[in-house]
Order: sequence, then C-alpha cells, then structure tokens
Amino acid sequence: MKQLSFQFYLLITLINLSVFMNADITIDGNGNTLELSSSGILKVGAGKTLTLKNLTLKKLSAERIIMINGTSKLKLDNARIILDDAYSFSQGSIEILNNSVIEGEFTFTFSGHNLFIDKNSTLEIGKNTTFVCTPTGGIINPIYFEDETSSLFLNNATFKNHNLDNQGNYLGLIFTNGNFVVDGTSYLENAGTTTDQGVMLGVGPTSYGDCKLEIKPNAKLIIQNAALIYNNSGTKSLNMSGNSGNIETQNDANFVLATNSISLASFNFLSSSAINMTGINTLNINNKTLNIEAPTISGQTGIGNLASISLLDSENYTAGGAIFSLSVSPDGGYIAVGGNSPTNGNELQVYQFDGASLTLLTNAQADYGTQIRSIEWSPDGKYIAIGGLLPTNDNEVQVYQFDGASLTLLTNAQVDYAIGSNTVYSVDWSPDGRYLAIGGTGAASSYDVQVYQFNGSSLTLTNTQADYGTGGPRTINWSPDGKYIAAGGTGATDSLEVQVYQFDESSLTVLTNAQVDYGSNAYSVNWSPDSKYLAVGGFGPTNGNEIQIYEFDGASLTLLTNAQANYGSEIHSVNWSADGKYLAAGGSGPTNDNEIQIYEFDGTSLTLLTNAQANYGNVTHSVNWFPNGKYLAAGGFVPSNNNELQVFSISFDANSSKLSSNNGTISLQQSTKLETINLSIN
Repeated sequence: MKQLSFQFYLLITLINLSVFMNADITIDGNGNTLELSSSGILKVGAGKTLTLKNLTLKKLSAERIIMINGTSKLKLDNARIILDDAYSFSQGSIEILNNSVIEGEFTFTFSGHNLFIDKNSTLEIGKNTTFVCTPTGGIINPIYFEDETSSLFLNNATFKNHNLDNQGNYLGLIFTNGNFVVDGTSYLENAGTTTDQGVMLGVGPTSYGDCKLEIKPNAKLIIQNAALIYNNSGTKSLNMSGNSGNIETQNDANFVLATNSISLASFNFLSSSAINMTGINTLNINNKTLNIEAPTISGQTGIGNLASISLLDSENYTAGGAIFSLSVSPDGGYIAVGGNSPTNGNELQVYQFDGASLTLLTNAQADYGTQIRSIEWSPDGKYIAIGGLLPTNDNEVQVYQFDGASLTLLTNAQVDYAIGSNTVYSVDWSPDGRYLAIGGTGAASSYDVQVYQFNGSSLTLTNTQADYGTGGPRTINWSPDGKYIAAGGTGATDSLEVQVYQFDESSLTVLTNAQVDYGSNAYSVNWSPDSKYLAVGGFGPTNGNEIQIYEFDGASLTLLTNAQANYGSEIHSVNWSADGKYLAAGGSGPTNDNEIQIYEFDGTSLTLLTNAQANYGNVTHSVNWFPNGKYLAAGGFVPSNNNELQVFSISFDANSSKLSSNNGTISLQQSTKLETINLSIN
C-alpha cells in the first residue's frame, strides 16, 4: 500500500492550491502551523487516509478538507484544528490518536459514519465550539471509544446530537467503553425531545461497557432537550469532582438513571424538570452526599429489562426455498434479504420497515442466479455486499449501491472468488466501510479468507489474506474496533474451527492463542459491540454447548464457563444487540422447540429469557437486531406461517426504583416530590 510522509519545520506553512491525495499521506508539522488560504483545499481520495500529525491547522472552513467518499479517512495525531467558519465533515471516517483538539467559535458537523478514538487518546472540543453529530445512515454508536483510556472532552463547548434515520426521525446515541469529560460550562443538546432520542452512557448491567462521566471541579454540564441517560454500573463511573461538579437540565430535558444498581459519589443535580430513575433497582448514597434541586424524582417511567418478544409482521419470500441471510440497515429502516428459489425470481430483495410493517421495494431487487448465502449492509447504509453460489455472471461476490429506493450493481465491485460450484459463505464490512472481508470454499487462490479494499466504486484485493483450512470458513465477522477478523467453519487447520486474525491494513495474522477447537462446525461468530467478547454458534460442539461466549483480551480467547448454552442441535446465527446486553440465536432442532431464542449477558454468564423465544417452524438461518433494540428480524426455511421473513417486536419491563442512604446525606430542595420511588434511610 502506497504511503507518503511530508514534514515541515517552518512556523507557518501556507497551502494556497487544491491538492488531491490519491495515496495515504502523513503531514508531520513537528509542532508548527499549517494554514489553509482561501484557495487551499485538501482532497482525500477514495480508500485513502490523510494524517495530520504534530501540527496546528488554521483557517479550516467549508470545502477546505474534502473526503471524496465514505471510504476516505482523516486521522488526527496530536493535531489542533482551528475553525475559521462552519465546517462539515460530510462523509468518511475520522480517527483520533493521542490528544487532538477542534476549536474556534464555529460549528464542526460530523456527518461521516465512524469517529474512532484510540486508546490513550482524547478528542477535545474547545471553547465556544459546537460539535454536531449527525452520522450517515442514522448509526446509534458512531463514536467508538477503544477502551477506558479513550475520551471525548467538552471544554466550555457544545455537543449536539442530531442523529436522524432515513425517514427523518430523531435517534439517540450510545457511548460505551471510554470517558465523557466536561469542563467549564458545557452543553449537551439533543435535537429530539423524548428520552430515547438522547445520549446514553454505558449499556449496563455490568461495568464492562461503561462510558464514564467526569464533571471537572466547578464545571457544569447543561442538558437541553431529550435526555442524558446514565446506564453505567461501575462504582467509579461518575466523577463529580467531590461536591463541586454540577449537572443541570433545561427545556424539559431529563437526567435518567437507567441501570440496575448505582452507587454514586457526591452528586449535584440542578433542574427545572425531573430526574428519572428508570428501571433502576437501587440508587445507593452510602457515606456520600446527594444534592437534588428539582421538582420531581420519578421512577418506573422508562425501559427496564427485556421481557418478551412477539411477531409483528412477516412476508413470504419463497415457495420451497429459504432465506439464508438477512441484514438490517444501520438506521433500521430497511432489511436486505438473500436466499434461494424466491417466488419472484429475485434472490436479493430489500424491504422497507416503518416500525409496524414491511414493504418490498419494487426497484430494490436483483436476480443473483442460484443462491445467496451472505448479505451485509455497509456501515453508512449506502451499499449492500452479497456472496453466494453459482451466480449468473460468475461473480460470487457483488456490491450494490442503494439510494433508498433502488439498487445498482457496481460493475467493478464484483469478485470471481470460487472455482466451479463452490460458495462464498460470508461477507463482512470493516467498521469504517473501507474493506470487505470474504470467506468461503474452493477459492481460486490458495487463500480462503480474503480482504478487499473498497473505494466506493470498486473492490481491489489486498495482501491481507489467510488460509483457514481445507473446509473453508462459513462465517466471517469484523470486530467493531476494526482490528480483528473472526472466522468460523469446518475442516480448519489443526481442527481449530474458530480463528481470530489481527488486521493492520497491510497484513492478516492469525493469533496463536485466539484459536478454538469448537467441535464439528462453527457456523456463526459475532463480536460484542465493545470487541471484548466473541459469541460462537454451530453444530457438534466438543463440550455439548452449541452457544459459547469467549472473552478476548487482544491476544487470546477464554471460554466463559457460565456463558454457554445447550441449544439442542444446530445454531446457524448468533447476533448481539447494539448495547451488548442480549444475544439472539437462531437454528434448528432446539430442545424446547423454539428456534429463536434471546439470552441476557451480564459479562460473565448467559441466561435464557423464558418469554423471549419463538417457534419459527423448521430452521432459522439468520437473526439480526435492529439498531434501536426494539425489533429483531429472522429468516429461514419452512416457517410455521409460510412467511420466511419475520420481524418481532421487543417488550421491556420497568423495575421498581429505590433511593437508599446509609450514613449519607440526601438534600432535596424546592419541595421535591418523590414519585414511585422507595426511599430507604439508615
């Protein structure tokens, strides 16, 4: 891969011309300043990365740095960007390394699809600067914190959540793993007005997905509209700087406590509206101080734990065939479906979903040939990749562009992968949409795991390939942090059916201690949203448990003893919910006759939810959560109601809330009322 690096040592270097970068380029300022003149433009080519390192970039404004398409990337490494006017990052992705700053009394609008904050790194939004988050495709977790050392820092700044789906409906955002830090007087402003259209920190019920909230000394976070939903579980996940940090709500906004049990340090809450304890079991104020200046503290008003599922809508796909794979779009507005023997002759079909019913899009269908085995939306929702068996045009892998109503096959984004009647069983996009991983049997080359670079119009085979074994992989899944690819199948080298490869954009390396002898066939692997756990499902497991959860530390896989389940016969699909709290599984021959099952995961154990199961019929080949966690899509073979495509609605309960103090101080001002709250003072 071509990479160029430029260094400059002048105090100020002016760029006064348009520069098109069709290679990966690093500009290292060595602590100096790079200034864009009125005619200075930096354009980053498709599939390329511009790295700004050790510099201050001045006078950034509209059309000064342009990403050509969604596969272009801007990397900020110890860089400071000073806005000269409003700027919109309209597509592509951003990566933050070390400590980088965006500042200037203007608005920086992020409309790309991923913003990665690496470990030991911070993105600071500076004084009087507004950062607007309106990601492409309505992704609910566009900001990825690599681990607990990754931070988003508001320094007298404003963060606006303006997330929208393709129908123009407001959506919420979820922050996990890192830190949300506030200094000075900073604002969290939501475009939506309901609680679920706010920003959620953490996913509960354990601390593994916590996004810690830190309010610096004498600082204040003001929440405007909707809510800030505190869903962390760790005892150190809220730092109010002793008794000097403050949270305030305005415009009927809410600060929502939404995890099972919280033990808080000193906490100040100022509001003209309510503090809501939604689904919380206990708020413990032990030897601490809770100061609340609000008219109401209410409970039992929001979403609790997943309680049940029920069939919402379904559609007939085939007469005698099956749906082998389905994928929900990033905004939850569409379902792409692939299989064999469709009634209308089109193996690829896209359905629109409005929250209540499914509608087949007439112009979003395609005749693949014989059989589609894998289908996947790109992270920005603009493309659909498919893989299968015996396509009409001999290209097992095909990428289609989707405009919300119709599909267009990209001529140069096709791959003739297999020899003869062999199969591509799995395709999966990298989180930034710049790469497509492929796995199957009978590869024309000696490598059955292949990675292609995608630039928005074509696929190019990279040097990142691997030999899985004679049987070939049946499933491929990219970790959400973009650093690893998990593969599962049969006939693997050394009988290690589950394998994890490290990906660094130039090589694919199997991790020796991240390989597992599953048994006969590992049909499905799926990473948790925080990349810390790998779910595996298949047939003929050595230990008798078809569903297995492994903890991953970046080098090795460790089976969690209490996070296994004996399903019955075969698992064809496992899929995590967006918050990592639940795992959906689909297969055939279950012990309890329910092919669709949902399990709750608490970081160490897996529990089958009795009322969150469904009898599909014969075989469930694919299950996929909607991003908002309110629906689950399923597809398979010989369903009980003759409709292969099914969408289930998810119901949640609301737990009783309790405010508890043991040798602590609870200060309630302005005649605060307690509504549906159990108060315990010892």
